Amino acid sequence: MPILKKNLKTKTSLSSFKKNLNGNPKITKEKEFIFNNDQLKKNSITNFRKILTFYRNLHRDVRDKKLAGFHISFTDYWGRALSKKILPFQENKSLTFSSVRKLPSFKNYDLPFPILISNLRWPTNDLEKINNDLIDSKTSQIFEFNPYEFGSWESYLEAFVKIKYLGTMLNDGIPIFKINNNSICVNGFDNIGFITATSSSLFNSVIFFIWKLIGRSKKETYTAFNTVLKIFGLNINDNNQSTGFNKHHPDYALFSPNPFFGYNHGKNSLKISKIPHLFLVDGGEDGQNVPFQPFLTVKNREVDLIIAIDSTSDKCNYPNGTTLKLTAQRYHGSSFIDNNNQSTYESIMNTSRNNFDYINNRNNEKLKNSTKIKIENRHDDIPSSFWTAVGDKEKIVEHDIFPEIPDLGDLVKNNFNKKPVFFGCDLDKAYPVRAFNNKNAEHKDKTKTKIKTRNNNGTKKIWFPPLIVYFPNSNYTFESNQSTFKLQYGHDEECKMIENGYSILTYGNSSSYLTNKENYETENIRFDQCMGCAAMKREFDRIERGINRNYFQKESKHNLKKNIYYSVNNQTEIFEIPKICVKCFEKFCYN
Repeated sequence: MPILKKNLKTKTSLSSFKKNLNGNPKITKEKEFIFNNDQLKKNSITNFRKILTFYRNLHRDVRDKKLAGFHISFTDYWGRALSKKILPFQENKSLTFSSVRKLPSFKNYDLPFPILISNLRWPTNDLEKINNDLIDSKTSQIFEFNPYEFGSWESYLEAFVKIKYLGTMLNDGIPIFKINNNSICVNGFDNIGFITATSSSLFNSVIFFIWKLIGRSKKETYTAFNTVLKIFGLNINDNNQSTGFNKHHPDYALFSPNPFFGYNHGKNSLKISKIPHLFLVDGGEDGQNVPFQPFLTVKNREVDLIIAIDSTSDKCNYPNGTTLKLTAQRYHGSSFIDNNNQSTYESIMNTSRNNFDYINNRNNEKLKNSTKIKIENRHDDIPSSFWTAVGDKEKIVEHDIFPEIPDLGDLVKNNFNKKPVFFGCDLDKAYPVRAFNNKNAEHKDKTKTKIKTRNNNGTKKIWFPPLIVYFPNSNYTFESNQSTFKLQYGHDEECKMIENGYSILTYGNSSSYLTNKENYETENIRFDQCMGCAAMKREFDRIERGINRNYFQKESKHNLKKNIYYSVNNQTEIFEIPKICVKCFEKFCYN
């Protein structure tokens, strides 16, 4: 862009920048995006006016947010760019995530329920600390957005606030500002472009890479880069004397003010309740690129099946199952442990405390009379394990909620990174065992295990984790291992990518893979049938364990150890898993 050309006045500054770059033998994705982007090379004076208009409009749109008194970041620009390209209402700048609930298609259940996730970061200006403090999949702090709420299911918070009130300055749910004794709340902060951009915000990684290079380059390069940022109303200060939350860090998605400020309902929520801003990044920065968490840890969503599409760039821009292993490590036998460096946290609080002290010093009597935005505590909705009853003595067994995953070597060796795989088929064997005869479980009779978890109406209910159907990105019809930073696709590429995606999710267009085998005569079994079996798997489990009320049990006269289940509506009908499903499970189940 001419702006860059104008500010990089000499060849020396640019050559120095690239010379330092070439000194690093490791070619990163960020480097390729910056220097090997064909689209950037093609931008010439012929289309400069179009490009300038696009960025000028982005700048105008984001400026409105800044003029309203909010801090802005790269993610605000990214959100507007996404909105202009992919949203059906491109000219509606004020479309919010909470307004999705008003769409007739949403009310009629014609749309899927959208859930977006992001990771919380604790920023610092210390480059070395950033480099050594990558998000750990075992302890990452995951936030969820949906059309109703924003918050986290993890033990460090376990709370949600209404998403339409994001941007409102709260103290334990009470709005701080009032006019004529009326509480002032903000609407519109949950802009759908901004929320979408937050869940895909990688700017902290890109800027960190650039900043390291600039640190080794001439002063002119630093000045040029900082000037470009200032044009967009952004500023990254390289002063390392202060740390973290008193800076606005435009390379993160900035949620300020923090809606959970002052919300201190337990030891784990203490840190979140004291920080003035939330800094969020791409939900995959902890390595968990497949967002299992919203469906594993919320039993009241009653999810029986997770369709997991893995487009991670592990090797040659294809997945090798690393994201599965990282999620397994998170849930196998461990709960959330906050391992954030305590000294860093204290430094953050010391530098930012003055910004929010006035909240605690306000007239408490007025706050008590203010309208309160309820912050929902969700501790009782979150399972950390589940129970089964096994063996002749009907032992009560406690399991982790994520199934066993093969080692990466075995996963690749068995081509599990190139075809669909079902994880978690066998409830008794597929999930790691935590304990036997757990005191939190009680026997109802010989075939039922009642767990002390309750629905909202107070009734007890057994919960099983969902079956996972894993679809890794693979080359069925087209090389789909495209870079995250590829920003433009031709029409032919679009069609081929979509066709390959169709082939991935249908296992080669549901081609028949079993014929004339093992007494199945001429019956062909297609993958679409197996997907139907996967969707019914947990219902089969509930029937076989005496949980489904539409079936009742009788002891078998021929095998006293086996119980047979009959349909309540037709007492001569004996339940059996369909033979097609049995074969599908044999073919696709890992465990």
